[in-house]
Amino acid sequence: MRSTDLSPGRRARLEPVPEWPGAFALNPPPVNFDALAPLRLLFAAQAALERLRMASAQLPNPDLITRTLSRREAVMSSQIEGTHAGLQDVLEFEATQDAEGLPADSRITLDYVEALEFGLTTIRAHGQEAFSIAFLQDLHRALMRHDTTYRDVPGEFRTVQNWIGGLRIQDARLVPPRPERIADTMEDLVGRVLRYEPQGNAYLHVIVRAALAHAQFETIHPFRDGNGRTGRLLIPLMLAAEGFPPLYVSGPLYRNRHDYFDALLEVQLRSRWDAWIEFFTQAVMTACDESMVLAAQLVTLRDDWNRRVADRRADSASRRLVAVLIGTPVVTVNHVKRLLGVSFPAANNAVADLASVGILTGTARQRNRVFVACEAIAVLDQAPEQLRRPSLTP
Repeated sequence: MRSTDLSPGRRARLEPVPEWPGAFALNPPPVNFDALAPLRLLFAAQAALERLRMASAQLPNPDLITRTLSRREAVMSSQIEGTHAGLQDVLEFEATQDAEGLPADSRITLDYVEALEFGLTTIRAHGQEAFSIAFLQDLHRALMRHDTTYRDVPGEFRTVQNWIGGLRIQDARLVPPRPERIADTMEDLVGRVLRYEPQGNAYLHVIVRAALAHAQFETIHPFRDGNGRTGRLLIPLMLAAEGFPPLYVSGPLYRNRHDYFDALLEVQLRSRWDAWIEFFTQAVMTACDESMVLAAQLVTLRDDWNRRVADRRADSASRRLVAVLIGTPVVTVNHVKRLLGVSFPAANNAVADLASVGILTGTARQRNRVFVACEAIAVLDQAPEQLRRPSLTP
């Protein structure tokens, strides 16, 4: 990060890094509330959020679909940071708690889900007031608690200088603020953005605030690692605090990750907020459309499964398993036993029954044998161009 890369206003906020002679850290200015998305784009994004809210309200058992989409989000957000676990890997680990044959990062990807669920539970209980320094630290603690490579205390702000990009600090794309600056910059982020209060008649839309919060959090980089994933957790949590269904934007961000990183860097180095907010708003619109299509396709798939077992008793374990399978598309017999509250033989028979009609497929795993609803995984893993089809929501 050369001083010539920065805008004059940001260049004035550079501070020497004592332990790295010749290196400078950027103490970012407070968030600029004058930055806006083009009104036409913002209106379109608001309309997309409202469509998502109405579609979600009409879904049968929306929590099951949200459960599956949250795991897809965890995979996408983690893959932005270079992890390798796919959706089926994470679901297999969740069903078995056994990493046999799975990527090593399956556990820490599942931790993203658990951090998200903790965050949503807290937000639903307390609304926007839940946002605090302690809450953000708890999110990070939940996210990083099983990462054995993490070189600091999960949930604690860093006490060392870090940097983004480059093997040497002198070659970094960005050098975040000195550790002693973190508390003040984070207090400003929480107090002015996350716990936002309108100024008079002026109201800053939550989409814009989420864009501001995410970019500023990444600029501060308050933790030694895990900042990208923690920062992306803020997006569905801020929207949930406004009463919207959780929206997961990591899919569009992952597919456009080079543009994503470049747009963030333009904010971090040159305060080019408008271009970043426009990019982020487009990602929100894409994520809304994709969520509605995915939800509709999962409901359609479940209806098809119900037709395949229509001749079973309504209270049979097979029918009951179909009812919850889109929320848990990877299971073991023991998992089904706990899920349905039935005996092991009844669970085993239900799994075998669904396998006989092509709903479940067994894997080659030697222990803790896993059964996968491959059609559901195919829906969730489909290429983005397939998700641009018109929504099938009622």
